[in-house]
Amino acid sequence: MNGEEKAEKVEKRTGESRAVRGADRRDRNRVSWLNVEHPERKGDEREGGETRKGDEIGRRQEEMKKEAPKKAKKRTEGGSNVFSMFEQPQIQEFKEAFTIMDQNRDGSIDKNDLRDTFAALGRLNVKQEEIDEMLKEAPGPINFTVFLTMFGEKLKGADAEETILNAFKVFDPEGKGTLKKDE
Repeated sequence: MNGEEKAEKVEKRTGESRAVRGADRRDRNRVSWLNVEHPERKGDEREGGETRKGDEIGRRQEEMKKEAPKKAKKRTEGGSNVFSMFEQPQIQEFKEAFTIMDQNRDGSIDKNDLRDTFAALGRLNVKQEEIDEMLKEAPGPINFTVFLTMFGEKLKGADAEETILNAFKVFDPEGKGTLKKDE
């Protein structure tokens, strides 16, 4: 079945032409021209009792507009989606950190990954017990979603990054990026 035959089949089934479906997909708000009353046809029906396609699409659009805010509320109220806890730039930063820590690139952080990460940071003598304690905090293997969830739980209630940076600026008025021990 070629593209034309498929389009005709869909048109017969739905009663919508390809142009109407395409316009509906591209921008649901810009098909108001379909709701304009045809000058030769008055009323809501065509000959034979058939409703106009434009009116049907207009009704569908109104229904979609009413349903859209409800769907958005459900997504934000649920809170179970860890990705909704952070802004996109923050998620990207966490992804970069996860990628750095996942030394063997298997998609999860394990004992060896943590040991290698500490070594890369200059901390060579990390005890195995310390690494085991860190891994116990996770409910299972640490993939990116678990990693993000763990940070989300740790950061819940913490001050915003800007607030913390401003607090450090009080102790570093010259902006050198370092603090003295006695401060």
